[in-house]
Amino acid sequence: MRGILHDTANELLTRKLYWVFVIITGLAILAIMGVDNIDLKFQGMGDPNLGELNEAFGNPMLIGFYSFLGFLGIIAFLASANVFPGMLERGRAEFYFSKPVTRTFLYLSKFFSIWLVYSAVLVICGLSVYMALWFFHSISDSSFLLVIPFSSILLLFWLALSAFAGIWRRSTVFAIIVVLLVRIGETVVSAIQQITPLLESDTMVKAIELSEKIYPRFDKSSDILLNLATGARVDSFLPLWVAIIFTLVIILLSIWKIRRTDY
Repeated sequence: MRGILHDTANELLTRKLYWVFVIITGLAILAIMGVDNIDLKFQGMGDPNLGELNEAFGNPMLIGFYSFLGFLGIIAFLASANVFPGMLERGRAEFYFSKPVTRTFLYLSKFFSIWLVYSAVLVICGLSVYMALWFFHSISDSSFLLVIPFSSILLLFWLALSAFAGIWRRSTVFAIIVVLLVRIGETVVSAIQQITPLLESDTMVKAIELSEKIYPRFDKSSDILLNLATGARVDSFLPLWVAIIFTLVIILLSIWKIRRTDY
C-alpha cells in the first residue's frame, strides 16, 4: 500500500499536474487580495470589509469556498480518470498482476491511494485559500474547515464511479462520459422534481420518490454535507445514504470485474 501510494504521488509530481492546482489556488488568493481594492459602501454600514459583509449576508463566502473545492474535485477526477485504463492496458496489466498481491488488494490500494493523494491536494489548497480569507479579511469560521473533508468525501464518490467505468471498458473517455452522464442525470431529475407539483400526477410523484431511493444524487449529498458543516437543518439523509451505498456497490463491482477478467 505504501509503495502504491508513493507511486501515485510521484505520478502527480512527474506529470506536473500539481501546477494546475497551484495556478487555480493562486488565482483564488489573488482574487481575495484584490477585493481590498474595491470600494465597498452600503447604506447604514459605512465602509465595511469583506468579513463584515460576509457575516451580514449569511456567509456567502462559504458557498464560494465550497464551490472552489468542488471545482478542484473536478480537476482531480479528470487528472486521475486515465489511471485504471492505463494500468489495465495489455503489457502493463501483466506487470501489475505479476506482483505477489491479490487483484482485490491491488485495486483497493490503487483506488484509495488516488483518493488520499488528491484529498491531500484539496486540503492544502483549501487551507491556503482559507488562510488568505482569514489574513486579508478576518474571516474565521469553523464551517470553512469542515467543508474541506466533506469535499474529500464527495471526491471519493466520483472517483469510485470513474474507476468503475475505467475498469469496465478500459477507456479514459468512457470513464469521463459515464461521470458526465450521471451529472446530467442529476440535473434532469432535479428539474423534473421542480415541475412535478405542477403536473399533479401521482405516477410522476411515485417515480420521483423511487428515483431518490435508487439514483445516486451526489448533488443533494453535497447540499447535505454543507448543511452539516454549517449546522443547518437536514430534512432527509436519504440521498447521502443512497450515494454511500451506490459507491460501495460499484467498488464491489469493480473488484469483481478486475478479478474475473483475463488481462
